[in-house]
Amino acid sequence: MSKTSHRDLPDNVDLSRYPIREFEDQSLIFKEGDPADHAYVVIDGIVDIYKQSTAGPVNLAFIKPGQMFGELALIGSGRRAATAKAQQPTVCRVISGDEFERMLVGADPMTRTVLQVLSTHLNRATVRILLSETTDLT
Repeated sequence: MSKTSHRDLPDNVDLSRYPIREFEDQSLIFKEGDPADHAYVVIDGIVDIYKQSTAGPVNLAFIKPGQMFGELALIGSGRRAATAKAQQPTVCRVISGDEFERMLVGADPMTRTVLQVLSTHLNRATVRILLSETTDLT
């Protein structure tokens, strides 16, 4: 696959170097609590991002072709805050945290620090929001 325009990515991003992973309809891509070590770009299909609550699953987003999900795995470590499930046969490009780290090797140390702090702050805020939203639904 050559350069393709994606809504979450600039037109000049070439995804062809990232491996393709195919998911069957209704298959789990990752579960809440799993290690966060890859990000995904949907090429074809739809992914449901949801969080479990005492009332059942709470949909957070539907990710469509051209959109990225799981991206915090690239700049921070930790666990998944939600579950991702293919809603139909889905094809994604997979970006590993290790590969992203290799891209940052030549970056200024302050750039790496800012990304890590941003990731930490965003993870904390996301968890607070998700906990608040799921508490409101119970």
